[in-house]
Amino acid sequence: MKHDFTKYINRKDSDSYKWDSEYPNVTYPLGCADSDFESPKEIFDAMNKRLENHVFGYNGYRVIAGAQAAIKGYYKRRHEMDVELEHIVTTTGLMFALNLMIRTYSNEGDLVIIQTPVYHNFKKTVEQVGRSVSDNKLVYNRENGTYSVDFDDLEARASEPRAKILLICNPMNPVGRTFTKDELLRIHEICTKHDVIVLSDEVHCDLAYEDNHICYHSICEEAKNNAIVMNASGKSFNTSSLYGSMLIIPNRKLRTEFELALAATHIDVNEFAIIANTVSYSQCDYYIDGLKEYLLLNKAYIEDFFAQQLPSVRVIKQNATYLAWLDFADWGMTNNELHAFLISNGIGLGNGAVFGASEGTFMRLNYACHSKTLSAALAHLKQVYTDKIAN
Repeated sequence: MKHDFTKYINRKDSDSYKWDSEYPNVTYPLGCADSDFESPKEIFDAMNKRLENHVFGYNGYRVIAGAQAAIKGYYKRRHEMDVELEHIVTTTGLMFALNLMIRTYSNEGDLVIIQTPVYHNFKKTVEQVGRSVSDNKLVYNRENGTYSVDFDDLEARASEPRAKILLICNPMNPVGRTFTKDELLRIHEICTKHDVIVLSDEVHCDLAYEDNHICYHSICEEAKNNAIVMNASGKSFNTSSLYGSMLIIPNRKLRTEFELALAATHIDVNEFAIIANTVSYSQCDYYIDGLKEYLLLNKAYIEDFFAQQLPSVRVIKQNATYLAWLDFADWGMTNNELHAFLISNGIGLGNGAVFGASEGTFMRLNYACHSKTLSAALAHLKQVYTDKIAN
């Protein structure tokens, strides 16, 4: 099977958050982290078959069991990892699941460690449920364009009595890199020592360009006892609005606690989200492979463009995600100033301040779009720089 990623999809006026709501008046919206590509045909076929029944009563456990079996097979094929069916818990979106996990595994006033710059909803969710953020900032090396973990600082934060959870983005968003096995083992060592639960958000795991994503549970058998892996089909198959996600919780005590909390919410997963997960994780490996091929071309275009045509912007080295993290420090503005400037000139990028970039000036660019959209946006950015910054 092949998917035509070169097909242009006009998402304007389709009630797309990225194209119609996030920055409604810009010409080039490259912010929100979804793609502009059609989802796999198999998902539509399965949904249409279900629609033929014309009845939308309560579904039974069988549909969830099918999704769990598909997820188990997917992890074995794509990540060479054995996942037990009973360890898979389906939920109606990762942010709901994260909210509930923080409530389940900590108390008001406790500390949740994050690693900025990171997905902005981490900090927001922690604070919304009455916990405090403890920020183990990633270390930026501007000379070589890389980020690394400050393990001494992580150890100090994890050792605080109120620290209960470490929330990591694996691969990192917006930084765009995978953790190495040694890094994950060091995180495991620190968190196990201080009885801190690790929540590993692996929603971008399929988009590791060198197939070097390491699932947290795979680093050692003991890691399964103190960690929960979070995943969803949204990034891989562009199904985010269906809110079908899953948790992998091998530890029986942690799983039971979460399932009891989940049952108390009476919030179930939509059947069409389960159908999408079942089909995508069992039939659509070809789609992931084709998506990565297309994204690699866009990634190479971005790196070449800024190196050759707009060297005042530095591209951070990345090996995962479809999100480019751009260093605009040479433009002489703060994050908020630059963000407002770009919006006023028709370009919608993610504001580095939102992700917790407290030093320097950064923007996040989503390049999961048609190559013509990307090339036009970057050409416009260069023209804006030439007309209003350089001169």
